[in-house]
Amino acid sequence: MLFHISGVFILSVGDFGKHIAMVRNLMMSRLDELLKEFDLTGSQYAVIKHIAEGRADTLAKLCELLQYDKGAMSRILSRMEDKSLIIRKPCPDDGRAFRLKLTPRGKELFPQTTPKVNALFEQALAEFSAKEKEAFFSMLERCRSNLS
Repeated sequence: MLFHISGVFILSVGDFGKHIAMVRNLMMSRLDELLKEFDLTGSQYAVIKHIAEGRADTLAKLCELLQYDKGAMSRILSRMEDKSLIIRKPCPDDGRAFRLKLTPRGKELFPQTTPKVNALFEQALAEFSAKEKEAFFSMLERCRSNLS
């Protein structure tokens, strides 16, 4: 349901969450479908991307960046280890933590998959002008910031 307030249409609170969840679920479903040929899921791609770009090298940092709980992320990492995409090495300064590194196979997959993932993102934003894209991402960042 849309409400018109001061020349602006807004969604009801329930619709806001529903639309965000629908877009997220559809995006993850399409990513999973797109990455099947590489034996990857969208979540696994996100892990590879963050490790490859040097943004994360621990379970805790990945949880923070990707908004997963530690149990779910641990299961993702275990499946990735089984696929020989990552290796976990004990942190020298913290015996409870592990440093994550991409295996040669994980490093090889990142540049192969990134163009396909980026094409999907471009498809999702295809009818947005540059100004609309900028405003959209700015608003999403503000929502995230408001909730942090």
